[in-house]
Amino acid sequence: MMKTPPVRAKGRKYSTEISCVAWLDLLGYGAMLKEVHFDPSHPRAEAAVDRLKRFQIPIASFATKDFPAMPINDGVAFFHDLSPRSNLVTYRFLERAINVFESINMIEEDQSHPGARMVIAVGPRMRITGVVKNDLGHRQSIFRRLNDGIITSEQAVHEAFRSGPIAGFVPQLQANFAFTKAYCADESGGRAGLGGNRCYVDLSLLDEPLPPWIVFSRTQLWSMPGMTATFGELDRFDRQMEHHKRVAGILDALEIAARLGIAY
Repeated sequence: MMKTPPVRAKGRKYSTEISCVAWLDLLGYGAMLKEVHFDPSHPRAEAAVDRLKRFQIPIASFATKDFPAMPINDGVAFFHDLSPRSNLVTYRFLERAINVFESINMIEEDQSHPGARMVIAVGPRMRITGVVKNDLGHRQSIFRRLNDGIITSEQAVHEAFRSGPIAGFVPQLQANFAFTKAYCADESGGRAGLGGNRCYVDLSLLDEPLPPWIVFSRTQLWSMPGMTATFGELDRFDRQMEHHKRVAGILDALEIAARLGIAY
């Protein structure tokens, strides 16, 4: 008789987590910059900046505590650790990611732009300990200038919030192989059969046979040295189906780890 793997203790931090990452990338943005020779004073440079604003502003509105975002210029990573107890966490991440993909591409279509490609991938991430933002000196500087009357308390608060010696450090994306998979698959693009403004979903998230509430137009095997995945090119995501039926067929962290052959 097959033993059920033990459920992890709630609230305890483990060295390995199963992470899901959705990487969204504007297509053709670099080409817009090349056309103006990377010159911000060029008359057509404003179109590239306007496109970037129309991308980044709605991206910020989609981010939540359990669906955080890391924007990087014309790309953004949404990420979250999956639960070993409930596949609802997996489903909610997938649903939100697809909502972002569809919303951004509606904006892009309205502006006659090429659209954006999303790759949703799953994999392990290693928890790195002892990596802390070394901002002690900066905080001491703020306190010293505040005590000396050089800055006001309001200025001190604003400076503490907006600046720091390390920019963009996101612990959840360090040693995160789901992020590596999503980013590299997107970068490989049409050369690897993952082209166009489409949404590609890592099939390791889903049970077999595939559930009826998500339909793919095709599947694509993708690989790089040391990593392989099969992605489904999203055709339809059924939001009309009853909620309990939609959640059926998607895997939790324990099931995904077993499928990937990862000790978890």
